[in-house]
Amino acid sequence: MFICNVPKHKKHKKKLLNLIKEMPDNTYELISKTDWNINCKRRYLDYFYSDVIKPIMNEQQKYLNASTWRISNGWFQQYNKKSYHKWHVHEGANYTNVYFLELDSSDQATKIKTGRNKIINYKAKEGQVITFPGCLLHKSEAILKKRKTVISFNSWFSY
Repeated sequence: MFICNVPKHKKHKKKLLNLIKEMPDNTYELISKTDWNINCKRRYLDYFYSDVIKPIMNEQQKYLNASTWRISNGWFQQYNKKSYHKWHVHEGANYTNVYFLELDSSDQATKIKTGRNKIINYKAKEGQVITFPGCLLHKSEAILKKRKTVISFNSWFSY
């Protein structure tokens, strides 16, 4: 599992939230707003891929001694009070990544469970990206206070 700081997070946060605001209002299960299940233009992802995530992926590639990396898809999720996302996996994904664009408390970070039903303890904060195997169960618990916004994506490394 990796936890990486996003350089210039405050600058990127403002720009990304404005671009996400342009997205259609769409819910999925008990997630307040997401584009995961709709087909539309995603200007925030164009910016995210080109200006935000590239140095982090390059850093992970170097650490893993991989020859290349790629992102297979991406989406955002906004959680308002009492909204959540149940336990799930990303089937067929090498890694799953979550950028905490808005995160009130590390207690509200994505919960990750091993195959032995043990919760992985980690501390993440706003402005960080977590990367973990896509086969691990994970969820977002019900939000209690301020809104939580994440950008999630699946990534692959080749050797």
